[in-house]
Amino acid sequence: MKRLFGILILFTLVSFSAFSEEYSDSSNKLRLMTFEDEVFIPEERNTQTVIINKADSKAVREYYDEYQRLVKKETWLISDAKKSKPVTIELFSYGKTSGRILSKKIISEESEESVTYGENGLPSSSEFVKFSETAKENQAPEKVPYLVYSKAWKYDNKDRLIYENQVSYKYADENYSKYSERKLKEKKLKYHENEEIPPDSELYENGKLTSSVTYESKGTYINSLVFDSGYTVKSYFVNDRRVKDEYFQNGNLLRSKEYE
Repeated sequence: MKRLFGILILFTLVSFSAFSEEYSDSSNKLRLMTFEDEVFIPEERNTQTVIINKADSKAVREYYDEYQRLVKKETWLISDAKKSKPVTIELFSYGKTSGRILSKKIISEESEESVTYGENGLPSSSEFVKFSETAKENQAPEKVPYLVYSKAWKYDNKDRLIYENQVSYKYADENYSKYSERKLKEKKLKYHENEEIPPDSELYENGKLTSSVTYESKGTYINSLVFDSGYTVKSYFVNDRRVKDEYFQNGNLLRSKEYE
């Protein structure tokens, strides 16, 4: 990992060096590199490595731990010395023994997103929270967090996505103490032995099937749309070309249309 990190730093320096200006300290360590309006600053702080990259009014500061893993990332918008502040802060945590990523958190003034990862290193769940300023009489305003949506993912033994869902919330009042609407969207995937064939899929809203795609072979499949009224439309494709539509009401065929 350290070697890879060193290669990445070296690649960055080489990319800059052809047309840049370099500034070193008395120990001949690189302290600053500039290229046109871009500035690159590497720093060593005890066991941490900090890399600052600034271009125009945007600056990114990345913090790496002793194992050269990214643990914090700050994105700044630079206006002036007094008003400049980070727009987003990303925090990363890792397993002590495995070194794999466990979680990530993205923080801004308006929102906060938290993501957890499974043993396969892929995201398993997330939550997106927003903040609303509320002010009580004779009290300073305070930020109230409220959940906007949450997500979850599942994978098979080949690390292929087989299920995902999103639960979103709406609120009727400004206190955000209780949601007025909860909507669940789900997607299920089923894979074929022939990996050239895309997976079959089903989409659900609040537990009701809304659409599906079922493959017979690559390019040959049925796309179904299901409506609340019991009305269903099935479209048949051969070689990715639409050849026929069938219209159903409560399972009964109403009519069909073929395409040349």
